[in-house]
Amino acid sequence: MSFWDIAFEPKPVQQPHLPIWIGGDADAALKPAAKFASGPEGHRARRDPHACPGRSAQEIVDCLSWAAGQGVASSAVPVSAVLGIDEYLDYTQWVVDEINLKVG
Repeated sequence: MSFWDIAFEPKPVQQPHLPIWIGGDADAALKPAAKFASGPEGHRARRDPHACPGRSAQEIVDCLSWAAGQGVASSAVPVSAVLGIDEYLDYTQWVVDEINLKVG
């Protein structure tokens, strides 16, 4: 896609451009992620399909704290794969206890 006769200010500090993040695990998301995204920073391949994916609580706290320092006023912690409502509620409580209280 190309654009012309437009202005974008302020210019990003990062060069050559802002990181491009694309989320999802379906082919429709993975193909453009592989082609256009800035890379899987912070993501790890899982050898154990039952292992909990993602970053540790401290890594998430550090990342969100850095973003807040950059002026980000709102963010989200991605939900790990869960098998049901009980696991979802456990994960949500973990986010509140281990992340939200330390960032907020």
